[in-house]
Amino acid sequence: MVRTKSAAKKQKGPAATTSRRRRGQETHGDSSDNTDNEQVFQPDNPRNFVSRNAREAYHKLATRHVIYGFRVVLEDICRGGLHVKEMLDAMGWTEFVTRKVKVYPQLIKIFYANLSAMDEDGVLRTTVLKKNIEFDAETINHVLHLPNSRVEELNAFTEGSAKKAIMGDDWDEARTLTSHNLSLEYRLMFWIYNHIILPRQGSFGKFTAPDCVWFAYIVGQRPINLGHHMMRHMVYFRRRTTLALVYGTLITLLMENAGVDLRGMESRDLYSHKLLNDNSLKKMGYVYSGRTNSRAMKQKRTRGGQDEEGEGFDEEENPDDIEEGGPSQLLHMMRFLKI
Repeated sequence: MVRTKSAAKKQKGPAATTSRRRRGQETHGDSSDNTDNEQVFQPDNPRNFVSRNAREAYHKLATRHVIYGFRVVLEDICRGGLHVKEMLDAMGWTEFVTRKVKVYPQLIKIFYANLSAMDEDGVLRTTVLKKNIEFDAETINHVLHLPNSRVEELNAFTEGSAKKAIMGDDWDEARTLTSHNLSLEYRLMFWIYNHIILPRQGSFGKFTAPDCVWFAYIVGQRPINLGHHMMRHMVYFRRRTTLALVYGTLITLLMENAGVDLRGMESRDLYSHKLLNDNSLKKMGYVYSGRTNSRAMKQKRTRGGQDEEGEGFDEEENPDDIEEGGPSQLLHMMRFLKI
């Protein structure tokens, strides 16, 4: 029996597809190949881990929540004369908080599963898709285009002096500071601090002692070696068994910097989701007036006929990454890391 070319081609097709699927990540090309890659990639494959312990760690991390990150839309939040960009520029954080970056959920957990303890030189090491990744604070500052500030220990303020630096000398040091005491500009910066700079789970309405110190540095436009603190933040959250994994965008940039081939991997983008933009301000109750080029708290009519301040956005409600923890979590973390 003689097979026709078309018959031979039909028989060859599934075999070729199977061959491509076996190769998994090694095969790249059009979108159909990428779809195959996403289907066949097995994150718990032993070859993805540097040791048996790392694989066991992955199984524990597999159910952990991941804080992928957020992106700030500056043109939205600076409308109305708000000087948020100037504050971000002074800290050197503008490019970091506005970058459009894809995140890779499966690889984030492999990254953390293989993450080593920090050595005496302040270096962390991990492996993703057979690529070794070695980084320190300077590496993080490089990939995020952050300033290499020498300020690592935040010891310029006490909690009381930090509150005065934020609110003014008339502020009672014993009084609890909440986000609702802040101006709109400061509330936005506090949101950026809690969700992008030092992301964590918990409620963000009340300032903890470390929050006060951090925010005093931000308000005072004092440069901070953010890469140094981000490394410690990663180590802390990796060690805790119930907390979310952080810095999805940073991990993407570290993988790219190390030459990890990310094509075909399952990803999520921050282009149209996880945004701080005009809609966020509307949720907070602030509306923009083009006539006066300003933002004001929207007034709503109550049933009794009296005007009442808009509901606003409760910083304690964060549906994307609040699952557990509380306002004291950062304080415990800072004590744990001896900051």
